[in-house]
Amino acid sequence: MAAKYQNRNTQIAMASVDCTGLWLLASFALTTPEGADAFLKVMNAKFGVQMSPDDIPALGVRVLKQELEFNRKAGLTSEDDRLPDFFYK
Repeated sequence: MAAKYQNRNTQIAMASVDCTGLWLLASFALTTPEGADAFLKVMNAKFGVQMSPDDIPALGVRVLKQELEFNRKAGLTSEDDRLPDFFYK
């Protein structure tokens, strides 16, 4: 069960980083307290905001919810939200 939550948290973190315009390697900063603090300082400076540590995962969750809403409006269902068979073979 722990892997399920780790995958979920990774997806949230990646969604947060993806919408910032920063390179993927910036996401590795989120794996340590010092790096996460530095990432937050960069984000606040870049966008002229004052985000807190809780705002980073909230940003990712918001992005993922918007993606799901877009997909649903495009006619996709949970049946479409699957990896192709070749990922399992």
